[in-house]
Amino acid sequence: MVYSAWGIIENGGLQYFFESNFPGDPSYDVFVQAFSSVGFTEIALRFSKLVSLFPFDDPHKFPQKRQDFIDSRPSSFITSMEELDDLFFAHENIEQTLNSFLQVPVKS
Repeated sequence: MVYSAWGIIENGGLQYFFESNFPGDPSYDVFVQAFSSVGFTEIALRFSKLVSLFPFDDPHKFPQKRQDFIDSRPSSFITSMEELDDLFFAHENIEQTLNSFLQVPVKS
């Protein structure tokens, strides 16, 4: 899950992540747990807080409502999303950390 999320975030930030749908519509709590399980505790906490800013339950189930909410540019959500984007991109070795956790051989 972390690899999937990171690939999307790396290509377009959290806005792109929230515009995406995942097979089986996993709850965003699954991503929170996944971030936490690989040691990205601060990311997990902030991601959970960001998801809680959606003004409706189970945002992972409602792509159009998510998009409409993001398009309305609510300042607290946008600020939190941008700060979390910065945290993701400030993590210098995120891919190496994921590879180590998943024991993926590093390409040379």
